[in-house]
Formats: sequence, C-alpha cells, structure tokens
Amino acid sequence: MIGSVHIRHALRTDAREIARVHVEAVRVAYKNIYADEHLKKLSADRMALNWLHEEKGHLVNSEYVVFIALIDDKVIGFADIGPALKHPLIFSPHGEHGGRDLVF
Repeated sequence: MIGSVHIRHALRTDAREIARVHVEAVRVAYKNIYADEHLKKLSADRMALNWLHEEKGHLVNSEYVVFIALIDDKVIGFADIGPALKHPLIFSPHGEHGGRDLVF
C-alpha cells in the first residue's frame, strides 16, 4: 500500500531531490522528441544548481513559490508558481533535435 501524499513548501535543501524528479520527468516527457544521447546527459546535480541559481533559481528567487509532494518522506513531484516567461516558448517542427525543437 502506498503511503499518504504530503504537500509542503520546498526548501533549498530539497534542491537535489527536486532535480532528480525534474530530470526523470524531462526524460519521460521528451523521449522520442530529443535524442537519447541528449536526455542521458541530463544531470540531477547540475539541475539542482539551476534550482539554486542566485539570480533565477526558483528556490531562491522570491518571485517564485515551490511546493513538493512526498510519500514516505520521498519527493515524488513538485510545482513552482511564478511570473510568466517574458519570451514565450515556441515549438518548431523543423528543429535540429529529431525534427522537433523548442525555441526561446
């Protein structure tokens, strides 16, 4: 039986576990969109640094609020809330990654 889901505000100390879930989610979501070699290079350690980046890391930037979901004290998901992107994402069907690409 799976334990209960607990939701709480994320702390800076949660960065590594948030990054682990983030990398797993990107690998699943973008499989067959980006090359496997690209997805294999994703690093939870590097992603954790992004979450803690002094200027734009969502765990340190006061414009963002980050929540994590836990089961039995293990992070299973996250959500971050903040201002909209200044430049929208555009999906390009003719990109260099297998014919599909995201353009910023």
